[in-house]
Parts: sequence; C-alpha cells; structure tokens
Amino acid sequence: MITNLDNPANKDTKQFLLEVSFKVFISKEYGQVTFDYLTSLTEYTKGIFFYYFENKTDLYCQMMDKYFFSRLNPRYPIHTVEIKSFNDFLKHKIRRHIETNHWFHQNGIEDNPFTIMQHLFAQAVMRYPNFKTKYKSLSDPYFKEWHNAIEIGKKNGEIPLTYDTNSTAICLDALFQSFPFQTAEMPLYNNIFQALKNMGILNVFNI
Repeated sequence: MITNLDNPANKDTKQFLLEVSFKVFISKEYGQVTFDYLTSLTEYTKGIFFYYFENKTDLYCQMMDKYFFSRLNPRYPIHTVEIKSFNDFLKHKIRRHIETNHWFHQNGIEDNPFTIMQHLFAQAVMRYPNFKTKYKSLSDPYFKEWHNAIEIGKKNGEIPLTYDTNSTAICLDALFQSFPFQTAEMPLYNNIFQALKNMGILNVFNI
C-alpha cells in the first residue's frame, strides 16, 4: 500500500522520483508500471523523468541500487566490527530489524520489508542486468555473518555443538523473515528468544 508521498518541494528532484518509483515498484509488477502512472503521482511531467532516466529500465535499476542494494534490505550485512558472542550478534540484527521497520513505517509502507524485497527480487532476476552476480555479493557476506556468529555461539556454549552451521543459519534467516516487524524492541527480543529456545538454542539473552 502506498501512502505518504511527500510534496516534492524542497526535495532533490531525482531522489524524489526514485522514492515514488520505489513505492510503485514494490506494489506492482514491472509491466504494470508506466510513466503515465508515475507522473500522475507527482507534479512532474514525463520530460522530467526522461531528463534523469533514459527509460524505465534505467529508472528501475537506479531504484534498485538505492533501495534494494542498501541497508533497507533485511539481508544487507550489518558489518559489525567485532562479535564476541552470538548474543551480541543477535542484538545487532534485531536493532537493524527495528531501524528498517521504522524507516518503512515512516514512509507509509506497512508490508514486511522481507516480503517487499522478495517481490523486488522476483522481478529483478529478469529485469536487472547481471542481477544474480550482484545479489551474490550481497547474500554471501550476509550468510557469512550468520555462519561466523553461529560458530562463536558454539564456542561460547550458546548453541549446541551438534547443530550444523549452514542449516542453522538458514533456519535463523527464515526465523527473522517470519516475525512481523515491530518498533517495540523488547517484545521482539522476547519473541525471538522463545523461538530460539524452541529450537534448542538456549541462554542467548539474559532477559
């Protein structure tokens, strides 16, 4: 659902057009998006769009670069400087989880960011040149962070040694996707803590 399309006054025109385009592409299929529709949502003519973007593909790719390949994507690596425990890593993940959710809510977007990015992913495979290669540069570091944190957790006794690292990373990624994004941090901690406890990953949080 698209709401809160800000008045473009005093905003960088190109960034405003990318923002509007993002909100449209996450709610429609690529083929349904037209410049006529985009101009109807703004105060700008097609000429302004074509001044900044060569065509719809160029607009789409620049939108993806700004929003999909960014911290707004829940699968964007957190690049934590130093992780001393699995607990530390999860707190960083949850903080990012909440920050991302807050940005989407501020911009009038109510859907789960994971769902939004999956929608963009499905279209980009066919529409974004060399998308699979670029996405790999995003997803590989993301799962590497999970793997490193899980190995640290095993050493610290937070995660059973018998747990396969790759399978656990996949399960935890799915776990984060399954939770509705929340702005209240403690309920999210509690929900994830209970889910981890059910998985046999104990003593993660002291709460």
